[in-house]
Amino acid sequence: DLGLSVIKVDTDLREWSEGYVRWADHYVGSALAAVALLIGSSFDRVYVPSTFSYNELLPTGTSPLTDPLWSTPNVAVRQHGGFATRFQKVQRIAASPIAMQTLRVCWENRDGAYNCGRCTKCVRTMCELWAADVLDRCETMPNEIDESQLPEALRVATPGLRLFMLGLVEALSNRHEPQAETIRQAANTALLAWDSRVSQ
Repeated sequence: DLGLSVIKVDTDLREWSEGYVRWADHYVGSALAAVALLIGSSFDRVYVPSTFSYNELLPTGTSPLTDPLWSTPNVAVRQHGGFATRFQKVQRIAASPIAMQTLRVCWENRDGAYNCGRCTKCVRTMCELWAADVLDRCETMPNEIDESQLPEALRVATPGLRLFMLGLVEALSNRHEPQAETIRQAANTALLAWDSRVSQ
């Protein structure tokens, strides 16, 4: 629909290495760079999408400080999008009809679903889309949030998820409907649980 070519790459890299190192924490950047270099004969520059904004950098498997180090004389690896927070990115894609028709965030794909609507990543994204007032326009996600899933789905297990929860709470600051309060309360409870574990 955008008039761009698609290069599909299949790999068992994550399946093979998951028992040894954590994808997000350690090697997602090197894995993406490996794909970039694999197809590098077709490109002189490859962009890796940022996870966090420049103001929120954490030690993680991909970073604007380290991703460029995977470059070669023939292929430049660059990170893109660090100027925006996660919620600002949600607002940007919300303005794209194509994104609202094709958005895919789920990697669990429970029951073979394009987006399962139940995993942590799906529910968190649904909450962010709801905060941006566009969940009902996203054709690839359930249009209703199952509030019973919030305590588990919004659980904070890493410093990165903590940042996402803080961003979600901030994104909800201008919403005053009962569902906004329910989501905000679940996010704040998750943040308090994480902070109390870390402080012990």
